[in-house]
Amino acid sequence: MPKTILFVCVENAGRSQMAEAFFRKYGGKKFNVISAGTVPSPELNPIVVSVMKEIGIDVTKQSPKLLSDSMIDDSFRTVNMGCMDKESCPALFVKDVLDWNIVDPKEKSIEQVRKIRDQIKFEVKNLVNSLEEKKTFSNLQIFIAELIGTFILVIFATGSIVYDAKVFDAQLGIPFASLAPFLALLIGVYAFGRVSLAHFNPAVTVGYYITGHITKLQAVYYFTAEIIGAILGSVFVLQFIGDDANLGANAPNYDFSIFLIFPVEVLASTMLMGVIFYVVYTKGLRGFSGVAIGGIVGLDILFLAFISGASMNPFRALAPALLSGSMGDLWIYLSAPFIGTAIAAFLFRGKFRAQRASNYE
Repeated sequence: MPKTILFVCVENAGRSQMAEAFFRKYGGKKFNVISAGTVPSPELNPIVVSVMKEIGIDVTKQSPKLLSDSMIDDSFRTVNMGCMDKESCPALFVKDVLDWNIVDPKEKSIEQVRKIRDQIKFEVKNLVNSLEEKKTFSNLQIFIAELIGTFILVIFATGSIVYDAKVFDAQLGIPFASLAPFLALLIGVYAFGRVSLAHFNPAVTVGYYITGHITKLQAVYYFTAEIIGAILGSVFVLQFIGDDANLGANAPNYDFSIFLIFPVEVLASTMLMGVIFYVVYTKGLRGFSGVAIGGIVGLDILFLAFISGASMNPFRALAPALLSGSMGDLWIYLSAPFIGTAIAAFLFRGKFRAQRASNYE
């Protein structure tokens, strides 16, 4: 039986109706498609009918429908067209919703509705392509990829510090500590990037959520996998490498003022998120995604760890701190990375929207 794609909004008179019509045209027979609203209008928006007719699509046979629990339960993918009404917005209760953030065509000019139409057409074609190319992965697959990737990252990032302290009396220092996570991310990005985008870091997950790359529910899966992977990584280090150097817990250099330490940690995290977004923006940086992402982490550690510790990753900092009891500086690493990645996300959010707009047909 074909899987169902559900488009939802409040009145089901414009955006979701256009999305349904476009998906019916471009989606073929592999999927069923339906649209509905929480407070359906008595009739379709006449301007929407007109602009769709301009491009040869007749939506007059469609009609607004009331969104039901069965529609939600039976859908394979649910798309919220972008309503922000706190009283009736489906995004507040539709499980695992994709939010397209499309402007409501209600009371808009015909020129504005044409732009909305073209935006919806672009989003629908992207959705169809992603479904056909099987680029979508289940939340369980994402969870497993993130858990394993974070596990590997924490072992390399903290285990290298513990090993250096235990075997070489910390003589290898920061260069060795910067090389290890570079190698871990090189492995993780190329192994799991296609499945989960290779976050391995809750601050990165927040950045992706701000730019709309992941849903609320997916963010929960990411956070859960990352904290479990990080703790398991620190347990592995404790059992098989040693307990030296506080299990590799991050620590700032208090020869510097906290008013320098904190901004440097924010800066390191901003640069990391910026490189990640540039990789996404360029659709993989011509195959050098792992080198770029691992490289910026390694360089941040090499040049900034002597000031702030250069964690850039709250759970990488949290796991060894919890197991070693070294929690005095943890507040820095549970706050600064989130601020840094959020800054990068807000800076790049407009670029991703512009990228989409430039591809409208």
